[in-house]
Amino acid sequence: VRAARDAAAPEARAGAPSARREFSDKEFLSVLSLQQGNETPVTATAVPGAIGPHLREALVQGAASLGMSPDVSAPGPAQEDAIDLVGALFDGLRARSALSPEADARLARLAWPYLRLALDDPYLFDEPDHPALAVLSAIVSLWDGNAGATGQDAELHALADEAVDNVANEYHGNTVAFDRALVTLEARLEPLRKRTEIAERRAWQAILGRERL
Repeated sequence: VRAARDAAAPEARAGAPSARREFSDKEFLSVLSLQQGNETPVTATAVPGAIGPHLREALVQGAASLGMSPDVSAPGPAQEDAIDLVGALFDGLRARSALSPEADARLARLAWPYLRLALDDPYLFDEPDHPALAVLSAIVSLWDGNAGATGQDAELHALADEAVDNVANEYHGNTVAFDRALVTLEARLEPLRKRTEIAERRAWQAILGRERL
């Protein structure tokens, strides 16, 4: 991602003020926590463009509100890498999934805790079974192609919404938030799966019964 970023904007790098210093880890996490917040909005804010630029712009604006002008300070290379990686991950999920507008906006909010996690855990993307990635996969699976039109679809959509809100509200460096979200999802999904299996079995039995008749 660093090579791609450097190749995409050589003019911007050449014209960047040389006196700008890099955010310290503490400063960056402070601004990130400010943007993430700890309250779920009534309506999540839609992000029509790419996630990475959205995160970067919001972080720069948040830093400016704390007195760190973009003329004198900016994210460092490792911080930029994390922004680009998380942005690519979430943009890929959006591109490959049929999400309702509400789910798409919530997914954009979920990028904030995952950005912090990517900074806290440099091996995040080396662990396919990482609880945070399992949670993300489960959430997107519940949303994918689900407009919440029927009772069960609405229940599944609401379950994913609740998991997102809990992670976004609770994760501030403690990965227990992801473990808890994964356990809750599995526990709540099990009875739903059983209901679905029963409904499918009854439908199949009805088809076989009609064929015999």
